Amino acid sequence: MTSAFQNPAPPAGPSNRESGVVERIRNLIGVGDTAAEGEIFFGDDAAILSPPPGQALVACTDAAVMGVHIDPALFGSHDLGWRAMMATLSDIAAMGAEPWRALVTVIGPKADDLILAMEGAQAAAEAGLTTIVGGDVSSGSELSVSVTALGLLDGSALTRSGARVGDTVLLTGALGASAAGLRLARRGEGLEQALVERHIRPRPKLREGALARALGASAAIDISDGFSLDLGRVAELSGVGVEIHELWVADGASKSEALSGGEDYELIMVTNAPEELIKGFAKAGLPSPRSVGNIVKTRGMWLNGQVLEPSGFDHRL
Repeated sequence: MTSAFQNPAPPAGPSNRESGVVERIRNLIGVGDTAAEGEIFFGDDAAILSPPPGQALVACTDAAVMGVHIDPALFGSHDLGWRAMMATLSDIAAMGAEPWRALVTVIGPKADDLILAMEGAQAAAEAGLTTIVGGDVSSGSELSVSVTALGLLDGSALTRSGARVGDTVLLTGALGASAAGLRLARRGEGLEQALVERHIRPRPKLREGALARALGASAAIDISDGFSLDLGRVAELSGVGVEIHELWVADGASKSEALSGGEDYELIMVTNAPEELIKGFAKAGLPSPRSVGNIVKTRGMWLNGQVLEPSGFDHRL
């Protein structure tokens, strides 16, 4: 059925119509290369998936919009696709799950931008060890990429609500690198620097999340909107407070960027056995996490004894 709000499609070659774009995407993804018996990926009205026996499904979704999540004056459509996929997989990491399948929807005014965005999403999917099995394409005034990711879990998930009084708060890495990278890029400084790479090519802590869960962590969250804002969400849902005794700031980043810059996609992990967690990471060959604070009974957050108000990225709707 044609929408009452849709203008007739202008004359265009097959590659610029939806069917042509979908076919190009099918060729890009390599449809069915990893499908198990009985599974169907691209091509039908819906994908058919067969989770391994005994595995629970973890589902999450995220979207990235050009001009909202990345600066179009600095970065392109491929970057938007990468960011959308990795941001969604970071939620899988925070639950301690293993990435499995993904659905990707791309919307935008130009067919070439849709393809580039999907190429970015596909590159990120390959790096994140997941498989794109379907999605949608549509025309729209702004380029956007929406990703739904499915993960697998063979036990209890890490959640935001499991922190307990006396637990230790640890980080998988330093804070503020992404925000500092954006600052440098906007100034035209050091576009090849590692900080800019951290902003435009985020990588979720998938191994770290799975290992933290296996080692008995009580709670976790990924840092997408800002350290203080995301840590505050753990404290609120767990009904506890947090005393931060150290702020782990990335080289080249400011204290403000570390607290509220966001998009670092490091993990905040909470555990009552921090030594075991640190030893487990070392045994697995992963960078050592660092203790930055403790869970306390009194609600609220404090940094070096001073009240810390949650701050970070919050969408205006």
